[in-house]
Order: sequence, then C-alpha cells, then structure tokens
Amino acid sequence: LFWAMLPVALVLGALAGILLGVPVLPLRGDYLAIVTLGFGEIIRLFLVNQANVTGGSQGLYRIQEPPLPEPLPDLTTAAHTEWYYFIVIGVFVVAFCAGRLRDSRMGRAWEAIREDEDVAAAMGVNTVKYKLMAFAMGAAIGALGGTVFAGFTGTAIPDSFSLQVSINVLALVVIGGMGSTAGVCVGAFILIGIPEFLRFSEARDLLGYLDPLVPFADTHQWAEEMRENRFVVFGALLVLVMVLRPVGLVPSRRRKLEYEYPGEEAPEAAV
Repeated sequence: LFWAMLPVALVLGALAGILLGVPVLPLRGDYLAIVTLGFGEIIRLFLVNQANVTGGSQGLYRIQEPPLPEPLPDLTTAAHTEWYYFIVIGVFVVAFCAGRLRDSRMGRAWEAIREDEDVAAAMGVNTVKYKLMAFAMGAAIGALGGTVFAGFTGTAIPDSFSLQVSINVLALVVIGGMGSTAGVCVGAFILIGIPEFLRFSEARDLLGYLDPLVPFADTHQWAEEMRENRFVVFGALLVLVMVLRPVGLVPSRRRKLEYEYPGEEAPEAAV
C-alpha cells in the first residue's frame, strides 16, 4: 500500500503547490515567504478541525510501515538501521534530481527569475509557468518527505508539522547557503542533527571525555542546556551568518561570486 500511495502523494503535493502558487504569483521576496508560511499554518489548523478525517489534534496512528523491495530487508521486521539506509538512499536520489534540475533549462529559468523577474520576463522566460513549476516541484518533494516520515514514525500528528518546523527549514537554508545542496545539508546538520544527537545519553557520555580538556565546564550540563535553548542558538547563528557571511556557510558558486563582485563583472578565472 505504501508504494502504491507514494506516487499519489507526490501528485497531490504537486497539485497543492500549484493551488498555492496561483494566488501568490504577484508576490515576491519576503512577502512571498510570509504568505507561504501563513498558508501552511492555516492548512494545518483546518486539518486539525477535520477530526472525522484526520483524527483532530490526536492525529493518525498505526500507519503501515513500508516493505522494501528485494534485495533490501523488509522494514516491517527491520531495525532502524535499515530505515537509515532507506532514508539516505532517498536523500541521494532527491539531491541528484535537484542537481540535474538546477543545471537544466528549467533551473536556469528559475535562477533568472530569482535574480530579476522583470528582466527574465523581458528576455522571454515564461515566469508564470516556471514559478508554478517551482511550487509544484517543491511541494512534491515535501510530500515525499512527509510520506516517508509518516511511514517511519507510524503516526501523523499536527505538532509534527507546526509553523516552527517551517521556520527551522528556512533557517537551515539561510545558514547553510541558499542555492547550494551541500549548504542545506550542513545547515540541517547544525540546526537539526546536533540538537537531536544531544538528546541521547550516549551523546552526553561521549561529551564526558571533554571534561579533562574543559575543567571549568560540565559538558553534560552544557549539552542539556544547549539542547533546551537551541532556539536561542539558532537566532545567534542567524545573526552571525547574516553579518559575517551573508551567502551562508557553503554557498553556491554563483551566489558567492555575486557577493564578492557586487555590480561588477567577475574575472574570467573566477567564472
């Protein structure tokens, strides 16, 4: 059932992206980001009120785990190790597709619209079509991640898709580097991977080896405080990145050149 519903989820996600994209086409920049974040919260609250369909605030439970095709093991009896390999394979597939899209005609049109939509339209780029395709592709990838998440946890509750999740995604993109797949991975590792890692007692035990090196601090307590106050850390990181490295930690080559040579023609060697 999981593999049969996966393409259905992708199609429904793409349709939802198009439906969202149509009314917000005139918006740009910060206004577009605010509207999309607000729309996501509206949809979440709407689904919470549909208790007969979505289970309300309790959400959905006992979602069937997906079986993997041969020669990979069956996830219904496998440990989380197999889930790890399954998710890593999915991440590499999505990253490969994203890289191919970036270098394609569609990707170049997206970059042109991002830089200056009016100039792109004057050069013959169909901005309406490509913006709707961007909404559709992004929503389809989000639907893929949500489907895998529901199969992994066996549940789908409203708290898993709150506004804070969207803000975290936006923050990791800004910190990692916009337009860079490697930058997004680095941002996700810093903002999501490290705090989740510090939740486990094994991580705090591992940090205990740092006690002789840091005699004036309790690494166990430091790890716990960092995990509890991670949003303060996120804000501080955002401020530091925007001031010291506005392109992000691992920016794309094009974005890096834009900030190194603002309003100037980059040297041929740099290009």
